Amino acid sequence: MDSDEECDSIYEYGSDDLEYNSESEVEHNNNDPVVPVPINGENQSNGVEGRIFNRVYFCYPVSYTGKTHLENGNLIIMPSSALDSLLDMEVNHPMMFEIENKVFGRRSHCGVSEFTAEEGRVFLPNWLMQCMELKDGDTIDIRSRNLPHGTYLKLQPHSMDFLALPDPKYVLEECLSNKFFCLTTGETIKINYNSKDFYFNVIETKPPFAISIINTDCELDLACPFDYKEPEKPAVKQEKVVAFFFFLLGGSCGALVCNRGNHVRINL
Repeated sequence: MDSDEECDSIYEYGSDDLEYNSESEVEHNNNDPVVPVPINGENQSNGVEGRIFNRVYFCYPVSYTGKTHLENGNLIIMPSSALDSLLDMEVNHPMMFEIENKVFGRRSHCGVSEFTAEEGRVFLPNWLMQCMELKDGDTIDIRSRNLPHGTYLKLQPHSMDFLALPDPKYVLEECLSNKFFCLTTGETIKINYNSKDFYFNVIETKPPFAISIINTDCELDLACPFDYKEPEKPAVKQEKVVAFFFFLLGGSCGALVCNRGNHVRINL
């Protein structure tokens, strides 16, 4: 499965059913120069009441900057003028943003790594651009968001290979806590471990739709991987399935259990 198929697969399970209040639509022509323009009428507070950072930029892969470490995570690079505006608006820290491709109706959320991009441009991880169906030079809407701390997160690995790692729980915790600021229901994320990419669908978050995962105690649940296949077993015990036992961080023993509801439970 290539990266485009990895990203497309998440939208097959019903992301169109997600309810979300969209801001006023603004049409953009890729042939027109993009100037950062604020859009009024938003209700969400991000620092100073009634003020929200809302801009439109040309987007490009972060690989163009040579900062390949930003491929792992969902942090972007923005221009210095954005920082000036954000500080003037007293946007809350850590800064988080909703990004939207209005052409295809794709939304996600991200953090910012630095403010060194050329004016009118932002740089995103390649995997995030692919999942947002963005190409070099496309326009992207960026709005500041004050996301709630997550209390629950359900992910679905795309491959059983992830569960075969020596300590998948530790790998997932380290990759998410160090390289992601926030997560969005209905998106596909990528983590890299030992030079291998692993993709995950974000099935559910609590509170709904989008959460901050910075400095929060978030319960983690896993759905069975896409390529999981139940082994043949005696008919008298149809309810039982193969469990994957491994030692979790801290030395306690746990189990990843795939049941007939295609659900994986992490027992600590």
